[in-house]
Amino acid sequence: MEASVHLPSYNASQRTVERIRQRREVSCPNPGSVADINIPVALQVTSRNLNFLLWDSGQNDPHRIFMFGTKENLEVLEEHRHWHVDGTFKVAPQLFLQVFTIHALVDNRSIPLIYVLLQDKREETYVRVFQKLMELKPTLNPISCLSDFEKAIQNAVCQVFHGVQVMGCLFHLGQCLWRKIQELHLVEEYRNDENVRMHLKMLLALSFVQEGDVITAFEELTESCPR
Repeated sequence: MEASVHLPSYNASQRTVERIRQRREVSCPNPGSVADINIPVALQVTSRNLNFLLWDSGQNDPHRIFMFGTKENLEVLEEHRHWHVDGTFKVAPQLFLQVFTIHALVDNRSIPLIYVLLQDKREETYVRVFQKLMELKPTLNPISCLSDFEKAIQNAVCQVFHGVQVMGCLFHLGQCLWRKIQELHLVEEYRNDENVRMHLKMLLALSFVQEGDVITAFEELTESCPR
C-alpha cells in the first residue's frame, strides 16, 4: 500500500489542528539560549502517539537544529520524489531564524512533511539538514526539488542529492521581480502605463521560454521596451 494512503485528509488535518489548539497548552518556560531548550515528552509525539521529533543536534551545538516529522512522512518523501522546500520566517519561534519545511507533491498538492527549526541560512546548515534526512532514510532519491532562488538551498540540495533537478519557484521569481520594480522606483509607471506593465510582465514570462532561446528572447524584449 502506498505511504500516501496513510496521510490524513486536508479536512481531517484542519480538525486535528483545531482540536489541539483547544487543549490546555503544555507549560514550557522561555529558554535563554538554544542550549537551554528542553522539549517536553508530550510535545515530541503526535496525537496518534507517533514520534515527531526526528532529530535534535544537541545542546552543545551552537547551531542547534530541531527536525520534526514522522517515519510515515519519510516514507511519503521516498515514494513521492518531486519535492518543494521553503523557509518561513514570520512563525519562527524565539531564538530561531526560520522554520524550514520540506514538502512532497502528492496528488497535485504540496504536502508539508518535514519541519526544521534553523538559526541561520548558511549553506552548511542546509547540507546538514539534507544529510540527516539521508541518514534517517537512505533510500531518499528526489527527482526534482522546487525552491526559491536562495543559492545556499539549491547548492545544498545538489550536494546531497546527486542528479536531482533543482528548479526555481515562479511565485518567488514574481516576488523578486516586484522587489526590483520597487527598488528602481517603477511602481507608478507599472500601475499607470500599460506598455511598461506589459514589458515587465514579459520578463516573468521568460521562464516559459525554451532554455536555449532565453537570451535571444531577453534581447528582443530589451530592444522593444520603453526607454
